[in-house]
Amino acid sequence: MDGAYTSWRDLKGKVLQGTCGWTDPSILQCGKFYPPWVKTSEDRLAHYSTVFPCVECDTSSWAIPSPVKVKNWTKKVPNKFIFHFKAYTFFTWKFAATNTIPRVIRAELSEQLLKKENISWDDLPPASLQKLWEIYNACVRPAYDAGKLGVIIFQFHLHFNPTEENRRHVLVCRRFLDSKYRMAVEFRCRKWLGEGELERTVSWLRHNDIGLVCVDELEHELFSLPTPEKASNVSVMPIVHALGSTKFCYVRVHRRAGKQRLLTSENIISWADRLTSEQFQSCVEGPVFFMWGTAHEDQPVINSKNLATQLGSYSYDWKRIASKAGAIMKFCVSQATTESKDTKEIEILSGPTVHSKQTPPKVPKLEARSDVCQKTSGKTPPKSKKKTLHDFFSKSS
Repeated sequence: MDGAYTSWRDLKGKVLQGTCGWTDPSILQCGKFYPPWVKTSEDRLAHYSTVFPCVECDTSSWAIPSPVKVKNWTKKVPNKFIFHFKAYTFFTWKFAATNTIPRVIRAELSEQLLKKENISWDDLPPASLQKLWEIYNACVRPAYDAGKLGVIIFQFHLHFNPTEENRRHVLVCRRFLDSKYRMAVEFRCRKWLGEGELERTVSWLRHNDIGLVCVDELEHELFSLPTPEKASNVSVMPIVHALGSTKFCYVRVHRRAGKQRLLTSENIISWADRLTSEQFQSCVEGPVFFMWGTAHEDQPVINSKNLATQLGSYSYDWKRIASKAGAIMKFCVSQATTESKDTKEIEILSGPTVHSKQTPPKVPKLEARSDVCQKTSGKTPPKSKKKTLHDFFSKSS
């Protein structure tokens, strides 16, 4: 399985940032990231790949994309760009909406089953279940063949407790998933990471070469509680920074409250300290994928820039790599460009080497927006007034 991932060893401890999707409506509408002439999903992906080295495809959790679609995506990005895929909901919830089940599978089911709103794991005959997994494995194969496949993320729900039955199900998923592909699990149920369970969970995952997704999320969003009226009352869940498989690390920052989804300077520095610590860097054998789910306008981009500043040399220099790979290109997209039939599916941005101990660097100045793309009105846009990190983040507190 290591063959296609050999280059990951060269990325040991490097932090590769990306977002959970690339077509969130707010980032399309704000005009702060995508140029106005970039109209299609695939062309937006091409632009996205000039800024970020990886992306998480969230839509694959709702419906399995076609291999043709995935192959088209791989052609729009430079070499060394990485696609992560969310596992199909059917595999993690053990059921899915009937209309999301692939047609070839539905054709094998009885009329009575097809009348159900959802199809469950137990509804499918063994042969159909096997075929469903083969369809999913085939959908991401083009990314693997292109050397651009990252991690397959299995996000298990809040009520997926650490029982023997559920452990067996995770291993069933590992057996059904193509052995060539990297797998990681995100347990929304915090009991897997609680006192008395964490050591067992980590040891078990490591033994089976399955990654553990490290999650940064808000309490009220995890448990579907009312949003606190004051930002000061918003509580971040305890962050468990532990590795299952040590071949990579995968971090997901879930969305923040309301439209203010920028991490505070304290949060950013805390993450930089974790990722650059001697203990962590001596354990991880490959790259660190840090994925932003703080979707609102260009806020994931700003969060990424702020973290990269604090990480220093630990941040992957994608712009240099991408430039060598021919990613920095002129965008001459025709206004007449239309989406191909294969790109009609919904796409939306969801949702421990030694490091010396030293005093955290001084907080840098930054722009109050990503400035990857300025809105254009025929005039040269005015320069933004620079603010310190403290001043900028104080607005969201």
